[in-house]
Amino acid sequence: MQVENVKKIGNGKPYIAFVGGTHGDELTGIEVVKKMESFLEEKEIVKGTVFLIIANPEAVKQKKRFIDEDLNRVFHLNFSDPEAVKNINWWGGESPNNLKPKKKLNYERKRALDLSEILSMQDFVFDIHSTIQKGKSFVLLFDEKKQKKLAELFKPDFLVSTEKIFGKHRERSKIFTIDRFVSLHGGVGITIETGWKEDVSKVEKVFSSCKEILDFLEVTEPKNRQQSLFDMPSPSDDSEVKLAQKRSITPLVEVYEEKISCTGYFHWSQSWKNLEKIPKGTVIGTDGDRKMVLEKDSFIIFPKVNPTKGGRICLLGA
Repeated sequence: MQVENVKKIGNGKPYIAFVGGTHGDELTGIEVVKKMESFLEEKEIVKGTVFLIIANPEAVKQKKRFIDEDLNRVFHLNFSDPEAVKNINWWGGESPNNLKPKKKLNYERKRALDLSEILSMQDFVFDIHSTIQKGKSFVLLFDEKKQKKLAELFKPDFLVSTEKIFGKHRERSKIFTIDRFVSLHGGVGITIETGWKEDVSKVEKVFSSCKEILDFLEVTEPKNRQQSLFDMPSPSDDSEVKLAQKRSITPLVEVYEEKISCTGYFHWSQSWKNLEKIPKGTVIGTDGDRKMVLEKDSFIIFPKVNPTKGGRICLLGA
């Protein structure tokens, strides 16, 4: 199947995809995918197939987050069933146009449908994002057992797990983000948040991590294959074990609550950064007349600029 802005390199399993431009104004992922294409034109693939995907090319062209609605909110579980697609009751997502009827296939929904066949057959998908708010880099986890080893290779400031509050599959919904869509089809989907979207200084670091991923999965042959970060030494040497463990530890933040706006009139008490640690008792904002006070020391994740009524304000982790 030929899909616009999807480059396929290699043959056979495993299938590995690097995705950039899911949101058209997040430049780091776009640049990393371009660099991976140049790299793989010269680097031999010893096994497997690599897919390089610019997910939302029209939004990239227009340098905006999306055209009609957020592409990372419209991957539907029933995409494999043509009849079901006709009757999908889409959720609103971040649509500025309040599109009606809800069953209309707008640009992002068509693009998601086009990409779904490729993404659903992947063994590993790495969706590279940047955040609207300034803050630390992090990798999202919802299935630590499957995701954590690979997530560590990106050397983020934090790992953020949503497994406790949303579970592995978030079964209450049939519409998913790319990482969950991939995982529901048997692959491992991982979202990497590289930091603020206006900061492209992380391109080389993320590019290097993507190359390390290919080495780790033995898709490419490194010049000097060293011991993997996860090939732990024999327990007979305690000092060596401790050193290896120290190298591989990234702080883990576990999300314990999703804050929702009850009124649609939410105002932050100040501008908070992603993964900023905030003390217990702090008023982080007001929802209508109600103050939102932290009940314990918390990290704030994905603070929304203008949360809508019934929409997410942020995630809180500890």
